[in-house]
Amino acid sequence: MKRILICFAALLAAGCDCGKGPSKNAAAIEVLNDNGSDRTKVDFGFVQVNLKGTQKVRVRNKGNGELSISAATFSKPVFSAETSLPFTIAAGDQGELSLSFTPTVPDEHITGTVQLTTNDPEHETVTLDLEGQGVTAVARPTPTTLAFGDVYIGENKSLMLTLTNAGGNALPVKGAAITGSTDVTADFTALTNVMIPAGGSASVQVKFAPMVGSPFGTLSGAVEIDIDQSFGGKVTVPITGRATQALPKMCFKFDDSATETCTDQVTSSLNVNFGGFCDNTLYSCPGTSGQRTGKLYFKNEGNIPVTYTVRYSPYTYGGKRCAAPDAGVLSDFVFSNVPVPADGAPMPLTTATTGLPMAETDPKPWETAPITVTYRAASQCLDEGADQAQVLWTRQGPTGRTPATLFATLTGTSLLPNAKPKPVNIGQPQQPADVPFTTPLGVELVTNQGQAPLTISAVELWEELPAYLADGGTYDGGGPEGGILSRCNPASPTYSDSDCARFQWAPGQDPASLLPLTLDGGASAARPTQATLGKLYVGCLGDGGSCPPATTRYKVVAVVVTSDPYAARVGVPIIAYVRFLP
Repeated sequence: MKRILICFAALLAAGCDCGKGPSKNAAAIEVLNDNGSDRTKVDFGFVQVNLKGTQKVRVRNKGNGELSISAATFSKPVFSAETSLPFTIAAGDQGELSLSFTPTVPDEHITGTVQLTTNDPEHETVTLDLEGQGVTAVARPTPTTLAFGDVYIGENKSLMLTLTNAGGNALPVKGAAITGSTDVTADFTALTNVMIPAGGSASVQVKFAPMVGSPFGTLSGAVEIDIDQSFGGKVTVPITGRATQALPKMCFKFDDSATETCTDQVTSSLNVNFGGFCDNTLYSCPGTSGQRTGKLYFKNEGNIPVTYTVRYSPYTYGGKRCAAPDAGVLSDFVFSNVPVPADGAPMPLTTATTGLPMAETDPKPWETAPITVTYRAASQCLDEGADQAQVLWTRQGPTGRTPATLFATLTGTSLLPNAKPKPVNIGQPQQPADVPFTTPLGVELVTNQGQAPLTISAVELWEELPAYLADGGTYDGGGPEGGILSRCNPASPTYSDSDCARFQWAPGQDPASLLPLTLDGGASAARPTQATLGKLYVGCLGDGGSCPPATTRYKVVAVVVTSDPYAARVGVPIIAYVRFLP
């Protein structure tokens, strides 16, 4: 019995509780996660190459004696202890052991172990698994490329750019900027002079808004984020995308000219003047064809297709252009793609919606097959200065695109003579002219106000005396005074009493001697449009008979025969109030 008591005392002196708790003054180590569970691994995550990433390990001493960690043995040299050893923790207390990972190779996942040597009699060594990866830059952008795709000029698209610190240390960001394009913008306040903590991030919105006038095509540029040099320097996020636009044009080129004339969505109106040509259906211009041709076509100088319709109107009038019998039916303009009916007045033609090009991969230039436009000056109207055709191009879709139109006006002029009377007035009722019988007066009678030459072939003198109808037929001059006219006939018994006898052509200066005569078309100093057609004596009878009082009015009408198809005979009044000198 005495021996048993001695043994029990010895055990008490050694601090043994015989299986009921820790020995007196004995340490007991625990390595814990934040949630209190046992920790067996330390993950350093991503750490900048040649920089040190640290992790703190929570250690608790649940024993009755002071815990001492005397050594930390690492399987690989990239791992180490930052806490000075030995490291002690009082009984029932806890502390943090700092470990570090210093990678030297980028993008390599490294694993290892650390063996902690302790004075815990139950756990003389504790082993933890270690892992981490070295990176060349802690900053990780998302997305790695800002891909905007297609953005139509005048519109915009925004993308979010996020910079995440994937390393184990705070990331110093100095700022950011966009290079390569003025059409890409962003507010970089969130990335200017900031420290992004480990695992933290910052985001900015980047907008691509190609403006009208900007060059369309592939976008090139980048967002450059300025990082402290020791953390890898600049991070570049490429920007991709394309500014798109359809740039339709309506163009015309004469077959006899190399000059191309176009209109686009800015000017929107194209005016094509074919010039003047003889209306050979009524008036022949020797040596001229009376027509001109050219090509009308459309082109797209953008980088995406455009859909459209076209309305062709070779004849823009609802009916005949003029009231003359059988006149104004024929269309001056002929389009090769518009059928011409028998009456010569084609109806407007509207084409089906089509694309230019049909596919983006179609070879350039993106142009339509041209149609031939012919101006032939053939509508047989008195006023040929308004010959006109029209083409209306209209943009169709796609949804969101602004509708647009391109408009072409095609004009031409039929070159016709235009005979206009030039009345002859000699003196006034209260102011008679002093005219000696021996002095003939030159008369012009008509002017040519047209663009084509006018030929005068004859001049006849008529008077307003219905009693003389049988002498020369009738002619309704339709002049200012109207009335029925009778041709002057010297063989008439009453000729000597008529006004006809007061006007006589000077020998050799009468129309029969001077005509035919051609007056040029197009008034200019170098191209006269009027000329003297003869010279008249105005006065007493040729046999020297009595002269009437000065207040007597003499009147005849000169009927001028011309080549004007709308004025083949022009009546020109010749009125005289004269006082005859001896």
